[in-house]
Amino acid sequence: MRALGIDLGSKRIGIAVSDRTGTIASPLTMLQRSGSVRRDHEAIRALVVEEEAEMLVVGLPLNMNGTSGPAAKAAIAEAEALATVVGVPVITFDERRTTVT
Repeated sequence: MRALGIDLGSKRIGIAVSDRTGTIASPLTMLQRSGSVRRDHEAIRALVVEEEAEMLVVGLPLNMNGTSGPAAKAAIAEAEALATVVGVPVITFDERRTTVT
């Protein structure tokens, strides 16, 4: 199952795409926030169609203790809004410990 991975930022949205088996994801593109959530979500919807994605996975920036802070709450709200636009299932995924420094 091909999925798009979404990393929601306040200025940019990082997008990755998985292979058709959903095993490996690779960077696809980065969208600059347009100032319009509607336009941003339509751009993501277009990528879902173009990449033939069957699912959207939104990174969930939980606190290290597993609680939801402001960033996680914002990601959940935006994931819920995306679900009304993109036409495929939208899930969130805990992204703790995924940043390499």
